[in-house]
Amino acid sequence: MPSIPAIGEVTICEINRELFTAKDDSDSQPTDAYGKILVKRLNKFELFQGVSWHKHKHILAFISGPNQVTVHDFEDSDWQGSSILTSDSQRGVEAIEWRPNSGTTLSVACRGGICIWTASFPGSVAPARSGVVSFLGTTSRGTGLRWTLTDFLKSPGSETVTTLSWSPTGRLLASASLEDSSITIWDVAQGVGTPLRRGLGGVSLLKWSPTGDYLFSAKPNGTFYLWETNTWTSEPWSSSGGSVISATWGPDGRMLFMAFSESITLGSLHFSGRPPSLDAHLLPVDLPEIGSITGGVGNIEKMAWDGSGERLAVSYCGGDLMYAGLIAIYDTRRTPFISASLIGFIRGPGEQVKPLALAFHDKFKQGPLLSVCWSSGVCCTYPFIFRSN
Repeated sequence: MPSIPAIGEVTICEINRELFTAKDDSDSQPTDAYGKILVKRLNKFELFQGVSWHKHKHILAFISGPNQVTVHDFEDSDWQGSSILTSDSQRGVEAIEWRPNSGTTLSVACRGGICIWTASFPGSVAPARSGVVSFLGTTSRGTGLRWTLTDFLKSPGSETVTTLSWSPTGRLLASASLEDSSITIWDVAQGVGTPLRRGLGGVSLLKWSPTGDYLFSAKPNGTFYLWETNTWTSEPWSSSGGSVISATWGPDGRMLFMAFSESITLGSLHFSGRPPSLDAHLLPVDLPEIGSITGGVGNIEKMAWDGSGERLAVSYCGGDLMYAGLIAIYDTRRTPFISASLIGFIRGPGEQVKPLALAFHDKFKQGPLLSVCWSSGVCCTYPFIFRSN
């Protein structure tokens, strides 16, 4: 098993399967050696429940309070590119996700519906839908970027939206709630939602495939569904490892990685036919190192898979003080089935901290970036520099 970062050390980055650490924030050696590829840490905030990278730009959004979202533009050379998005319509924020292929638009799931925010540059303001009370967010001091609340998609029953996922074209948005058994498919340009209902109980997770052919949905009772988006038919599945707490598609949309609430074994779902076929096989992916650390009684808490399908980040609960609060980093292969090889562990800044949210950004030139929001109130970004498989 790779070495564990000592308590008091802070992980900096990966370079070709080796994770570099510093003794503390004042240790300048890693910064001096790798300064050109390191990403500066963000300031402290009170709350982190979700984090999302823009699909094509170096812009990071994260939930920074019960009713607010912070957007940070890393392309701002003066490091003043943070904006706070708040509105009377945006209460009880639950999830965020960038809209693909539509400039700079962010969807925010909250109480009663979904806020749609769009960025405007000096001299132009994004138009709001008729009937929507437009709200201008704070202006970034570095870029002059101004955020406008351009739409509010109201839940059919005014329930709290707890999960959402965009189609890869950015035309459709799927949303759902723990308070309702239906999924709503929104035509965002028209502001019209169509409900899909299958099974009983609320919906805890949605993930649209990168090709747009499938939509994955999960319920807290351990049932999950695969929907094919041509005719919107679905097939139910059930899990013996508890509910699906995290799911992410492979880059070709032909396989799906899943983590379960009561297991340290992941699941990989492989499609045996072409779309719109729903024929698939669910195979286990063992993580024996986490089993060893936790004595076999822990479970996975968070998971993120980078867009190339080569790096997997997993947080877990269980283990003693030395092993608690770490993120395990795996090299993953997909030929023909998913396998995972442990590279090492990331330790966050502060004492007895744990990761609250994590997400990969896949457009960094040298490799993916992993952003982690820690319980210490710090959001850190870790570069992964490696030669592809």
